[in-house]
Amino acid sequence: QGTIGLELLAQVPHLDAVLVPTSGGGMITGIATAMPNCRIIACEPVGKRLEDSLAAGTRIVDPAIADAALDTIADAIRTQPLGEIPWVLAQVLLDRTVISVT
Repeated sequence: QGTIGLELLAQVPHLDAVLVPTSGGGMITGIATAMPNCRIIACEPVGKRLEDSLAAGTRIVDPAIADAALDTIADAIRTQPLGEIPWVLAQVLLDRTVISVT
């Protein structure tokens, strides 16, 4: 999924920031890996708590609702937390700014 980042750089070599919709974390961490000199800003549904997780330095997962889909019009990114492997990469690669949408 990092090829998305390579395609962006091929078209606009001097990008300074990219907004990426965030579900399980594979796409955003792939893009971030391919674009190390670019701010990668996550866009997530309200309730995902990625921004809280990044600020706390720990993956915040509420087990009572971890497998439930979030109530959002952004139906392609309704999963709750980032996956365990993308979370490890996200801590290092992502901008701490997260945009939450309803």
